[in-house]
Amino acid sequence: MMTTFVNQDEIPDLIADLREGVCQVIFQKVDGTERVMFCTLREDHIPQEPDPNEGLAPNDPNRVFVKSKNIRIPNPDVISVWDLDKEAWRSFRKDSVMDWDCVLPDEAA
Repeated sequence: MMTTFVNQDEIPDLIADLREGVCQVIFQKVDGTERVMFCTLREDHIPQEPDPNEGLAPNDPNRVFVKSKNIRIPNPDVISVWDLDKEAWRSFRKDSVMDWDCVLPDEAA
């Protein structure tokens, strides 16, 4: 049976759906296996990193200086999403998407 992938013209719709709610995305991993992932780009579903200096005055000697993270150039062929099951950032290639289905924002848990 031949694997069918989503038309690349539909990828902006997938990204819009991910920003609005939770999606079940089915894609083919690099090793050829199929993966089903419940994921999102909706900010209220993505945990924020805590501020280690919250509540400390600007001149407080206990303030922590956080090194800036390495700046990565985004790969235009990849979509990075928050995986709700793994509770971590994951990504998949745009040309590997086989299908997706979304939960409406008011239904998202």
